[in-house]
Amino acid sequence: MAQEAADIEVSKDSIKLSYRRYLSDSSAGFILLLSLIWIFFREFKDIAKALPSEVLLFAGLMLFLLATPVGMLINVLSWLTLEGRQEAIERRIVSGKFWLPEWLTSTLQYLKEEYLFEECKTLFGLNERNWRSSYEKLRTAVEVRYPGVIAATEPIRGFTIFLRNIVLLLFVVLGYRMLVYIRFGWHNLNGVILLLYLVSFLLPFLLLRLSAMTVFYYHVQVFFWAKTLGYTIQEGRVLPPSDEKRERAQPPE
Repeated sequence: MAQEAADIEVSKDSIKLSYRRYLSDSSAGFILLLSLIWIFFREFKDIAKALPSEVLLFAGLMLFLLATPVGMLINVLSWLTLEGRQEAIERRIVSGKFWLPEWLTSTLQYLKEEYLFEECKTLFGLNERNWRSSYEKLRTAVEVRYPGVIAATEPIRGFTIFLRNIVLLLFVVLGYRMLVYIRFGWHNLNGVILLLYLVSFLLPFLLLRLSAMTVFYYHVQVFFWAKTLGYTIQEGRVLPPSDEKRERAQPPE
């Protein structure tokens, strides 16, 4: 709750959003609304030129204020539609059954070694089935006593949500274009344009896999700090660190 309060600060002069909140909520709303504005000025040039500057200024202000609520709605929809798939990909990463190109495999292996992935798996008894639930327990326990640890990793969490939101927007745009092409016929497209359009469907799937890797990167950092701070899990319960381990730990402020 304290973290959520820190994400949004309201004063008489301004409203401040944390970087994590901007990435996870506002950014997708800005992208969508700015895209709609661009489409409006491109498709309805005459109407746009005829509008008084005061109307355009007012509309721009209203759209700016609506960006965060719209982004939050996109966030909710992407969570409902893509979170399960994202989690399934992450489970395959944890189990080692996730195929990646060689250059990404070496990057993933570097992250595992840097954050003591195998040691964390052994200490906390982690596997693909309890990975997410164990993360939730440890994150809550660490955040209560060391909120600075979780706050330091929140921008990464925001970026994972941002990627998931972008994937949803891409699916919507590509799906809409497909319906338009079906409605008016594919014969209006030459072979190159049609091939590029079909290949573009790979982009959201690739971004979804990248978002799952980013989620894994975020989660493994939480496990690393929980291990460093001396937390353990026994019989499904999180045990706090001993006084000796707490004195040795140096979490970020």
